[in-house]
Amino acid sequence: MNTPEIGKRKAYLLALASELLDFQTPCTLDQDRLLARSGLTLEQVLDCFEDYAELLEQACLERYMLHMTFSVQAIRQLVHSSESLTGLRERLDLLDLQIHDIQRWTEPFIECAHIIGMARARPRMLTQLAKVQDDVTFGFAEVLHHAQQKGWVRPEIDDWTLAVFLEAIAFGRLLDGVSSTKLDPQEWLRLVHQFVDKVVLVEA
Repeated sequence: MNTPEIGKRKAYLLALASELLDFQTPCTLDQDRLLARSGLTLEQVLDCFEDYAELLEQACLERYMLHMTFSVQAIRQLVHSSESLTGLRERLDLLDLQIHDIQRWTEPFIECAHIIGMARARPRMLTQLAKVQDDVTFGFAEVLHHAQQKGWVRPEIDDWTLAVFLEAIAFGRLLDGVSSTKLDPQEWLRLVHQFVDKVVLVEA
């Protein structure tokens, strides 16, 4: 079988697995269900993957990357489209609402936490997850470094450390999503905004 055909089949299977994962967890998405939906045989699947578990792992990692890069893309757009530090500050509120929208991000971040837990018991997946997370953080750090070069972010802050810290703030909001005692979202946004304005950005 030629490589392009295998590549197309692999992309199809990953897209199908991801679609099914919209409605169930990796633990409940069994091989028979996916094969029935795909119309393929197990042998055809194994032309593309080492085993069924690898298909599931890669689909989960693609979803992890998608969820975790949203904030990076939003911040990149903000930095590259702002013409001044003043303009950047004026648009921070909108950015905070996008990144810290608990209604939008609780389930995706819970899924990411589940994927991290899943990878801990799968050495192959854990190695790949480390690379994915490195790519996410590198993209974030690159945007922050660009903002430092523009003179907007304090130069004494290590861009990689800041990237991980800001990722942790956004990701950590899922704790409120599963708590019975909810925080005030406006108070949360106010605190995040104050931190970015007073600690991350240079003085106006």
